[in-house]
Amino acid sequence: MSLRETYLRGIVAHSRWKWRLRNYVDGKSPALDAALAEKDDGCELGRWLRGDAGQVLAPALRGEVLEKHAAFHRAVADLVRLVQAGRHSEARAALGCEGGYAAACSEFLEAVVRARDASR
Repeated sequence: MSLRETYLRGIVAHSRWKWRLRNYVDGKSPALDAALAEKDDGCELGRWLRGDAGQVLAPALRGEVLEKHAAFHRAVADLVRLVQAGRHSEARAALGCEGGYAAACSEFLEAVVRARDASR
């Protein structure tokens, strides 16, 4: 897989979380596992960041993307836990523009785009 494909697949996969979470909050999808969602090495991009990305990205940039990626997965897990605790209105707020998930997602995707642009 090319470097461009790696970034694109990572962006698409992580962008899909918003719809998965929205459906989960609304009770339209099966249960999610917060512990699994929180693992930042459980996805293809996370494994790449912990492995081969070291050959492509400057250490500081790789560190930033790793940090933002881990924060993204923590935000997903936090939202799943809110739903599991029956705190649906707080979960919906986390998905909103000013919410914790929204902020973590935006920061992560911005870091991935910077990394993609730096590796051209």
